[in-house]
Amino acid sequence: MTLHLTAIALLIVAFIIATVTPLNLGALALVATFFVGAVWMGMSTDDLYAGFPGNLLVVLVGVTYLFNVAKANGTIDWLLGGAVKLTGGRDWIVPWIMFAAAGLFSGIGALFSVPIVAPIALAFAARHRISQFYMGLMVIHGTCAGCLAPISVYGVIVSGILQTNGFTPDPMKIFLISLVTNVIIGVIITVLFGRKKVAGGQSVATEMAVVGAGPTGTAPTGGSAGAATGSTGGTDSAGQDGRPDVRLGVEGWLTLAAIVLLIVLGVALRLDIGLLAITLCIAIGLYNPKRHKEALSAVPWSVVLLVCGVLTYVGVLEHIGTVGFLGDSVAAIGIPLLAAAALAYIGGIVSAFATSSGVIAALVPLAVPLLQAGDLNPISLVAVIAVASTVVDVSPFSTHGAVVVANTTPDQRDAVLRNLLRWGIAIVTLVPALLWALVIVPGF
Repeated sequence: MTLHLTAIALLIVAFIIATVTPLNLGALALVATFFVGAVWMGMSTDDLYAGFPGNLLVVLVGVTYLFNVAKANGTIDWLLGGAVKLTGGRDWIVPWIMFAAAGLFSGIGALFSVPIVAPIALAFAARHRISQFYMGLMVIHGTCAGCLAPISVYGVIVSGILQTNGFTPDPMKIFLISLVTNVIIGVIITVLFGRKKVAGGQSVATEMAVVGAGPTGTAPTGGSAGAATGSTGGTDSAGQDGRPDVRLGVEGWLTLAAIVLLIVLGVALRLDIGLLAITLCIAIGLYNPKRHKEALSAVPWSVVLLVCGVLTYVGVLEHIGTVGFLGDSVAAIGIPLLAAAALAYIGGIVSAFATSSGVIAALVPLAVPLLQAGDLNPISLVAVIAVASTVVDVSPFSTHGAVVVANTTPDQRDAVLRNLLRWGIAIVTLVPALLWALVIVPGF
């Protein structure tokens, strides 16, 4: 017990130090990995790094690399211009469009719908004075809304665990609980954060007036067509405000094709998003490598270190049995309703730092004794554990949260990271309790 309590205390201390100093939490977590894993437990090098999220590192680097290239060669500007026209000047619609898009991708099996949607959504937010924190939350909660759909990866995992343990799954009920929970959260965050405009940028209606896309707009008259033609194929004409009206050239079309392929191949064939993104970057670079050095250097390496360091330490905690210790402590409670609440909270807390699928796979079997006792509705209990374990993916230490932070503009990145941490704490504190009270207690 001393080992487990000390290991947990070190993680808490690392959080405190990272909060009051500029030290990177990931680096602090790696120090804890060294002392607990190597010095105290004498773990081998392979075991120490077993939890290192190599796949997440490649996803973060690959996706931000690709979209850095897209920003540099004007493809993102072109996409944003198209989005402006579709909204008809109503920029409040865009976050909900991104919510729905992320939910759709997630619901049909894309584990990495946030890396697909977030770069475009956050670029749009930065351009149009929408809070990047708010837009990031909408993308993440949209993903969470769809992540327990019957054909989604998490939905299949939950149904499989139930069947393995002799229970009849009800995937639609679990999905609806997840969907309703995240839509309600989406409404709440829209009320809290959606109305506030940030400094800089311009409104969608203003830009439409500039480019002549809206009912009150006029065609741009300033400047001359073809005022600037980049070597990568972006032909720009100056609008009334001097902002380039981007037209795609060869590299732009190659980049747009790469983004489409990232979505199609990542969703339909479930190819690794990170490796696919890097492959597509290199393909674009073979045509014109001019912008790639800057695009790669712009990858937020401090965020990569933060996430990878924390998850490596969580892997050590799993290896030494700290996570199992928490589960056994819950099982010893003996009161089904309290044990259910404890499992929901453990799912939320652990999943904020670890892969949700792994947490779900570990916790649902721990709930089997409670399910077999017959005092609780099996589907309701499993649904609450699954939703509590996924809705906390807003944490900046989860894949979803880390991708949002990585794709935030540099001037807002620290603020978004801190706000995601605060929001994640609020979600972990409130959502499991509310789900427990509204779903498990009444036996819904």
